[in-house]
Amino acid sequence: MPAGERGLVKSLERGTENEKADLVFAGEHATLLLSGVDMMKVTTGSVVCDAASPVRAVTRFQARYVLQT
Repeated sequence: MPAGERGLVKSLERGTENEKADLVFAGEHATLLLSGVDMMKVTTGSVVCDAASPVRAVTRFQARYVLQT
């Protein structure tokens, strides 16, 4: 989303050393290896989601963020 591209997540990697992972938590650096996706359509703001339950477009949302010093 929002380009409407469908693809497959082939692998998920965590951290700067790109260690293979099954799960990544908020605040961690994650890298997805995708297949079947036109990378020219992937831009800042793109969201990966389940095709059966896509993320809905909204005009506003509430968020909580934590700053570490």
